[in-house]
Amino acid sequence: MQRADLSEVDLYDADLSHTNLKEANFERSRLGQSYLIGADVSNANFERADLRHVNLDGIQNYKQIASLYKANVYGIESPPEGFSEWTIDEMEAVSISDDNEWRTARLS
Repeated sequence: MQRADLSEVDLYDADLSHTNLKEANFERSRLGQSYLIGADVSNANFERADLRHVNLDGIQNYKQIASLYKANVYGIESPPEGFSEWTIDEMEAVSISDDNEWRTARLS
């Protein structure tokens, strides 16, 4: 799936474990409760994506993600150490549980 354009795609509960997601575009995609276990996400774009409750156990190259701007990282499961702080403090992600609040934040 390297360089795949998956923008605005509904991948809710998808199993993308151990997938090469290098340079993939997930802008505005719905990935909630998906599995990215061991996936390589270098240079992937997750801008405004819904990543609520995604399982990131063993994710590879997460610090090389191209964008997490306004991506929702609420309830991420098995994140690498420091992931939540990094996404919000450095990558401008948000952590919002409520669907209506999330829609508003994503569109602003």
